[in-house]
Amino acid sequence: EMELIRTICETELLDGKQLLSAFVPLVVKICNNPGLYSDPALSAAATLALGKFCMISTEFCDSHLRLFFTMMEKAKLSSVRANLIIAVGDLAIRFPNLVEPWTPHL
Repeated sequence: EMELIRTICETELLDGKQLLSAFVPLVVKICNNPGLYSDPALSAAATLALGKFCMISTEFCDSHLRLFFTMMEKAKLSSVRANLIIAVGDLAIRFPNLVEPWTPHL
């Protein structure tokens, strides 16, 4: 049963056919353009969503870690940085081999 859940997370939840995957481009766009989307609540929510999406799939996490750590380095809003720090802790537990190469950037 646990393996089934892991397989669903890795292959189905963010594959483009599910409702959840419809939000991925929007969240990534907001996170990539903090100057364009400057509302603090929107930025904090998008950051939190990105962290949660990264927790779902190894592939998604691996392809978005650069954005994640760039935001951590350059974010001006403390709420965004706080969400990123919390998410990094969660990611370090879930995907330690993916996060480990990025630890010098912390």
